[in-house]
Amino acid sequence: MSEDSVNFELKYGMERVPLEIPRANLYGVIQSDKFPVPGDPLEMLGRALTEPIGCPALPALVGAGKKVTIVTGDITRLAMRNDLVVPFLISHLNESGIRDEDITILVGTGNHRQNTLEEHQRLYGGDIIGRIKVENHDCMDDSRHEWLGTTSRGTKVHVNRRVLDADCVILVGGITHHLLAGFSGGRKAICPGACHLQTIQQNHSYALGTRPGEYLNPEVQPGRLKGNPVAEDLDEVVAMVEPDFIVNTIVDGDNRIVDVVAGHWRDAFIEGCRRATQFYTVSVDDPFDVAFVSCGGYPKDVNMVQTARVLSLIAPVVKDGGMLVVVSEARDGMGSKEMEEWFATPDVDEMSARLRQSFSLAGHLALDVVLKVKRTPTFLLSRSSVNQCRLMGVTKIDSLSQALKEATRRFGPEARMCVVPAGKAVFPLISVR
Repeated sequence: MSEDSVNFELKYGMERVPLEIPRANLYGVIQSDKFPVPGDPLEMLGRALTEPIGCPALPALVGAGKKVTIVTGDITRLAMRNDLVVPFLISHLNESGIRDEDITILVGTGNHRQNTLEEHQRLYGGDIIGRIKVENHDCMDDSRHEWLGTTSRGTKVHVNRRVLDADCVILVGGITHHLLAGFSGGRKAICPGACHLQTIQQNHSYALGTRPGEYLNPEVQPGRLKGNPVAEDLDEVVAMVEPDFIVNTIVDGDNRIVDVVAGHWRDAFIEGCRRATQFYTVSVDDPFDVAFVSCGGYPKDVNMVQTARVLSLIAPVVKDGGMLVVVSEARDGMGSKEMEEWFATPDVDEMSARLRQSFSLAGHLALDVVLKVKRTPTFLLSRSSVNQCRLMGVTKIDSLSQALKEATRRFGPEARMCVVPAGKAVFPLISVR
């Protein structure tokens, strides 16, 4: 280890990979120092449940004989600590007179793949799996959905019957910045979590540009709710369901719970977004030549779908024509066969035309990635194959030292570099462009 360099260990799946950057080139480490010191997560959960925001506490909403559906995120949301939240919540419900047999956990997979039994055990713990009914949402199964109406923007709302047939619906999730919805958590447990594919695609289609030559809608941004058509439409969708309660965590870069909000599905969520903005936002005075970014390890880097979302959030920290180096194991590969097929159409005008004719979630994400990597050459340390990387328009690398050499070759010995140790636990706000 040289005194002239700074060493990092970036998360990669369940492991870490080394990065050594010359001290003279390191102009920033983009991570938040605003997170509260993590306390006892169970104490935080207990306080949030007994002091809910905008509605009565759960004992006033539920009672013996009531049927309860808990909607949670899937395995890609493991970092939001369902393994702590769900058992605690079920114990709280039991104390309020709700029997195990009257509780169902609906895994809000949205348009993701079905989760496995092993993943359910990781999400909730073996004890819960042995006691409580757990079922995956299936966005393609027409028979499991009921039509509720149409939003003001024209979204046809079809929701899983397991949600609609319950006496009490509780949404469990975590709040971070989100590429389309502004923020994850809250309403997203219903849409996309528990809605039909048609509903999901219609809602997400508002992310497309509305003016000639505009590929993506500039109002659809991470951290934006007001004026964001995707977020505002989501609000209408969930208002038709009117869930009874939410429990949402905020976690730091090490997946530790630093805050919990609970209560009314809208009021508690808005307060959670305010707190998440305070915790995650980091000001960046000027974009860098090079950024080394870890998605944050498993499950945040489980596949290229999750990786693409981090890429979209972090790409603005690099100047036009700069270099983005992404660390993502992607043990599940692309994570979407459809997205891989969309990458086979690299022409953005053709992609945009196809999306306007028939919107696709995978196609939209592929378009966003293609636009980002055209602006910022991207290098990927991953299990993904060379062909998959080539399809995405990124360059596969075998080590971060290889990327460092390439960065020095491109930008010289005075290259301005930064490191983002946890790409999903930070929201960079660029003050100068």
